[in-house]
Amino acid sequence: MTSTHNRTYEFIRKYYLEHGSAPTHEVMGKALGYKSVHTTYKHVQALIEGGLLYRVNGRLYLHPVRTSELQAIIKAFKKTVLTSFHDDGTLDYEQMETRIVSYISNLKFSKNNS
Repeated sequence: MTSTHNRTYEFIRKYYLEHGSAPTHEVMGKALGYKSVHTTYKHVQALIEGGLLYRVNGRLYLHPVRTSELQAIIKAFKKTVLTSFHDDGTLDYEQMETRIVSYISNLKFSKNNS
């Protein structure tokens, strides 16, 4: 997922939480500075194909995270924390944050709801 896809997804997620529905392509495009509705559409399609969003009767919805995916995230987070200690026992927060962000940005969620 590209940084533009991340930015688009975060905008949709925050809008959805605030308004109870996803924004229109026009609203997204204007807020994110895209030059055309088609550009917005392409980014939304990439998020759908990546399993982060889905569409029913023309409406966008956030895709729920499956339990197995959540468990994988938690496991990776624990491993990241455990491997981010300095020899003196202090945490290397920058290294930990970099690893977590990298891991999360490379996740592709399943399209199944099981």
